[in-house]
This record gives sequence, structure tokens and C-alpha cells, in this order.
Amino acid sequence: MKPNFALDLSHEGIGLLHRGADGWHTVGQVSLDDTEFTEKLGYLRQTAAALESGGVTTKLVIPNSQILFKTVEAKGPSEAERNIQIRAALDGTTPYEVDDLVYDWSVVQGADNGTVRVAAVARETLAEAEAFASEHGFNPLSFVAIPENGLFSKAEPFFGVSKSANALLEDAQTVERDSELIRVLGPVAAPEPAAPEPVVPAPVVPAPVLPPKEETAPEPELEATSEQAQTPSAPVDDDPDETPADAPDLTGIISAELPELDAPTEDTLPPAFSTRRDSGATATTDQTFDRIEKIESRLAILPEGTTSLAPKLGGVSRKVTAKPEPETPPPPPNSKSIATTPPPVTIAPSGPAAATVTDSTPLLDPTPLPDPPPPPRPP
Repeated sequence: MKPNFALDLSHEGIGLLHRGADGWHTVGQVSLDDTEFTEKLGYLRQTAAALESGGVTTKLVIPNSQILFKTVEAKGPSEAERNIQIRAALDGTTPYEVDDLVYDWSVVQGADNGTVRVAAVARETLAEAEAFASEHGFNPLSFVAIPENGLFSKAEPFFGVSKSANALLEDAQTVERDSELIRVLGPVAAPEPAAPEPVVPAPVVPAPVLPPKEETAPEPELEATSEQAQTPSAPVDDDPDETPADAPDLTGIISAELPELDAPTEDTLPPAFSTRRDSGATATTDQTFDRIEKIESRLAILPEGTTSLAPKLGGVSRKVTAKPEPETPPPPPNSKSIATTPPPVTIAPSGPAAATVTDSTPLLDPTPLPDPPPPPRPP
């Protein structure tokens, strides 16, 4: 294979050439005294990689100042005999031993005495050139020269392959030499920009379809029990201060108002209360106390939220003997019966306990006594 680039090593600078169909083109050149020498060599390497997608390989052009061009007589007539004659001609012409030299030769066309032109270079120079090219990533494969006219034949001087060629070449590949000299045509054409990679739109992921929400059936209302179905609920009174129309009228049962505590009292205490009874009827103290309990128990069974218009009892001094608390007070009658049809309330003395008294007879002893404890109210 033939390298696709040539790295021209001169005393002025380093130039990079690219092989074309009809010759070579200049890629770029970097001066040896450039302050950005290394960075610009790297740019040349990147440009070469853009020109050749298959990789960058070079042949190193040794400057003519490092090459000995000499014309010698080597009649041969065989190839081996000519090599012996050339080595004898080079002996003592350079500071190096002949074994430390690499040379190439060509026959001068039209010469009858077997004149040849020789180009010789030191192996040390080739090693230095290979090390420099390898350091900057130009992958050297071989060494050549561009002689001036008349110093060599029309063929390109070839100084062999590099030491790194075997590592850079694939199996069964060999380095071929060019039959013609390098001919520079001009600057290389700018590499075409790489086609942009097609932009693949991101796949559209459809939104997940949620299953329709199941409607929860309303819980069935519990059927009313037979007692609830038959008994209508009592109406709620919005104004608790008003007395319902169907409440019993108890204003006539207790009409006497209690005296104020701060008011002056007379020597004779007035009766505790008055009732609608015959003026000739007189009850005993125990009967009076029983009547008070019956009235209070009936006042306690008024409909809920209703206030009785009868005055409350309490604070009266009277000589009585407290009746012992019954063991089990009678339960109040069912409020449902009162809410529907209340029975008429009538209190009148009856039975053998009733007695006939005159209005002038006081019911209680006028002598003031300490107040007994108030009677317990039924629950």
C-alpha cells in the first residue's frame, strides 16, 4: 500500500501534503519557530483525519541538506557487483561508516560507462525523523526525498520502510514506493462538512387511558321500624319561649305569688298558696304537702322546651314535718300521650280526709320556725 500523506521535513518548517489523483496538494505548514508549534501540528493532524476517513499514514520527506547526492562509476555488470562498487565509492565521504548509511541509486540514462547517481543518508537521521512523526501522530511508513533537478533520476529516492511500519500495516500488506517524484500542485480543497446526522424525533408516547371510574351505588336507606313508621316524630319548636297550643293550662292551679324575701313580714304569715277549692274546705298539713308534690310532678312532664307560667315554690317558712322520701318515685307518664291529648287537670279535696273549716282558721302555726330542707324533686 502507498501512504496517502507526505510529511515534508525542512529547515524552515513542517509541511503536510495530501495525495491526489494527479499529484499532491498542500494541507498546511507550521514554522519551526512558531510559539504554537505543537498546537498547530495537532490541527494539521485533525485536518488529515477529516480528509481521509480510512486513517492517516505518511511517508517522511528527508530534507536535501541531510542527503549525500553523488555520481559514481558502477559498471557491474551484475546488481551485486554494482552494490560493492557503490559502497566503495561512499567510503570516507561522510562522517559515518558505510554500514551506518542507507542509500539508493539509479542509472544515468544514455551513459555507456555505467554511471550511476547515488543518494545516501545516515540511519541516525531516519530514526530521528520517525520518532518526531510518531510523536505527533502522523504514522510514518517510509522515507523519501525530493531532489533538485539533475541530482537524481526521475524516480523518487526511496530509503526503505520505518520500524513502526509492521505495527501500522495489516497482515499481508507491504509498503510500495512511487515511481515518480512528488509534484506539488497547490493547496488542498477544503474537506466537505460531514452531513449532519438525521434527527430522529422522539417517539410520541400516548397518554395512558384510564379505565372509567365505577360509580358507587348509593347505600340503600334503612327501612323504618314498625314503631317508627307508626309513631310520627314530634315537631321541633323553633321558638322555645312560646307555649305550645296543646300544652295544659296550669295558671289557675297556682295563682298566689311568693313574697319577696326583702319585703317586711307581718306577724301572721300568709298562706303558702291558694287553690280553686270551696272556701269552707280545709286540708291538713300532710295533704297540702301531697298536693304540692303532685303539682310539681305534673309540671315536670310538660313537653320538652316549654316553660310553665306558674310561679315556682320555695322559700316559705312553715311548720311542717318533712315527709320521708318514697323508696321508688313513680315514673312520669309517657310524654307521647301528653303531646297528643293532655288530660284535664283538676285538683279538689275529696275523700274522708277532707274537712270543713272557716276562713278565719289559719292553715299553719303563725310562730316562725326554721326552714326545713326542700322536698326532693322526682326525676
